Amino acid sequence: MNNEDNSGQGDNRQRWLPLLLIAGAAFLVFANTLPNGLTLDDVALVENNPLVQQLTPLHRYLSSSWWSGQQGYGDALYRPLTLFSFGLQHAVHGTAPFGYHLVNLLLYSLCLLPVYGLLARLFGCRRAALWGSLVFALHAVHCETVAGVVGRAELLAFLFGATALLLHARAYELPRVGRWGGLILALVCLFCAGASKESGLAWLAALVLWDLAAPDRDGAIGQRLLTGIRAWGWYLIPTAGYLLLRAWALSASAGPSTVYYPVNPLAWSDTTVRVLTGIKLLLCQQLLILFPFRLVSDYSFDSIGLVHSVADPWFLAALAAHTAVAAGAILAWRRSRPLFFAIAFFYATAAITSNIPLPIGTIFGERLLFTPSLSLAVAAAWFLQRRKALERRQIHLLGLVALWLAASAVTAMGRGPEWRNNRTLFLADVERQPKSVVLNLRAASIRLDEGDTAEAERLLLRARGLLPGDPVVLNNLGELYRLTGRPVEAEASLREAYQAAAGPRWSSVARNRALPSYNLGLLRIAEGRPDQALPWLEQATALDPGNLDARDTLLQAGLSTLPEERFRRLLADAEAAYPGHPLWRYYRGLFALARQGRAAEAEAHLATALAADPGEIRFHIALADLKAQTGRFAESATIYRRVLKSFQLQPEQAAEITNRLRMLENGMPGR
Repeated sequence: MNNEDNSGQGDNRQRWLPLLLIAGAAFLVFANTLPNGLTLDDVALVENNPLVQQLTPLHRYLSSSWWSGQQGYGDALYRPLTLFSFGLQHAVHGTAPFGYHLVNLLLYSLCLLPVYGLLARLFGCRRAALWGSLVFALHAVHCETVAGVVGRAELLAFLFGATALLLHARAYELPRVGRWGGLILALVCLFCAGASKESGLAWLAALVLWDLAAPDRDGAIGQRLLTGIRAWGWYLIPTAGYLLLRAWALSASAGPSTVYYPVNPLAWSDTTVRVLTGIKLLLCQQLLILFPFRLVSDYSFDSIGLVHSVADPWFLAALAAHTAVAAGAILAWRRSRPLFFAIAFFYATAAITSNIPLPIGTIFGERLLFTPSLSLAVAAAWFLQRRKALERRQIHLLGLVALWLAASAVTAMGRGPEWRNNRTLFLADVERQPKSVVLNLRAASIRLDEGDTAEAERLLLRARGLLPGDPVVLNNLGELYRLTGRPVEAEASLREAYQAAAGPRWSSVARNRALPSYNLGLLRIAEGRPDQALPWLEQATALDPGNLDARDTLLQAGLSTLPEERFRRLLADAEAAYPGHPLWRYYRGLFALARQGRAAEAEAHLATALAADPGEIRFHIALADLKAQTGRFAESATIYRRVLKSFQLQPEQAAEITNRLRMLENGMPGR
């Protein structure tokens, strides 16, 4: 008896040890993403998201959109379970990135369990299942999903969807009571897949394909369909529940498309162009899954050219490829059902993000290939388990797969550190994908922040060449000219941006016109004409009420020039847009002192602002100036010394404060 038990334990170890080694290899390959910070949408969705910053009951997440509480994001997305997972983590360790990356990596390793289980059932061969799991585990195209915190949506959707499929597959092997238990769990998992990311509902199609392709099903296709329909009807329940919840949560956010044209030009194209380009995109997805050795974070305009005609060479190549693959699927249906499943699974899961059914928020993305890449794992397992292959050829096949695995792992390990932060990511990708308008914009912003204005200008001019009428590009170029003291060029570029923003591709996004308005206002201020700046700044705040910088600049310019009643109205509007922001206390203090001469009231407002945000230098300086003007030189000098000691100041600013401090020490007001 003991010998049998020991033998069973040994079999379990032999069964699970290789899979654990594969999971460990995947963990090691992607482990260099752990020191990374927050990139791209991570900041908005984790660091600045009210639903994440304060954990709330689950029903609040179920009734909120993906971008709930975020200004400037208009995509109608619904991923409550992913948001809830962020909220749980934030309650434990705040916004420290390491924990989010660790959970992503652990979830990725967990995804290998249902992958192995599905492959083992599909082939009835443990060796084939292990090979397929290894291909999935080391696939370099998964790097974006693992490295980006928001890739959590793909990870959860895959984990729940694949688990639902595995439970569905096992249900046929169980007695009646166990079968119902497995079905209920599968229903829950399918709902959770959709609640993690919309594309998770594609696993519903995978359930149908499994019943058609699984080797342990007897009968012709008609009989298989008849048997499957009894179970498929149940899966419509969580699907309908998810869709109803989604419609309810997004009912208040319906409106015109706010997808930035370069991010997905297909959202602004007619149906013919969208479908033709979508067929090309499916081929691009297949090629990247097969050869994941050149990875970038952005495929925006004009990285992937749009297809405007059926005579386009790319479209003809894609059509020929898809026709050949479809013929292969028909042949595979007769000879090898697992290969049929691999082909059909790819199209079922990739089509939903190809922009063919409906335009989505992006034209193309590596994260969108996470679920479809399972098709390669299935195909690789089929490729390696064919029993008719000669032994010598089998060795060659193994060598070819091993070479692919090594190249993919090396690519993934090199890609991980590039996701360290936005700077490393954008600067690495912009030369790899020079035809991306968005990457040129982002890299130019990085270079401008670093003071490399020549490189920033080169990147912006390249972006303008790619899409001449883009108001965002023109605005950023005008801003660069303004900052580098070239007012004539700045004026021309900003006015061109302002006019371009009225075009059909851009007019639905008010921010496209608000930004050049704001920069034209700043240009007027730099020229010493604050009265002419006010109309531009007021227009900027009216078009984009969430632009805090524009409101700040407007109040600063209007403090000494606007009538009292008009200034009060602008201040009230600002307080309504950003309730409780310390800036409004600051301006109330300056207004009370400059316009009404009420020093005590002004000091109370400034002290409140400073207590709310002690890191804002101008709050300290305003309070120090007030104390100097009211004869409290020692208190004013103390504040100035604290500013010099605690803040890293620009040389001119440090010299000015030092001069004020000397004047106070000599018994004179600092201003």
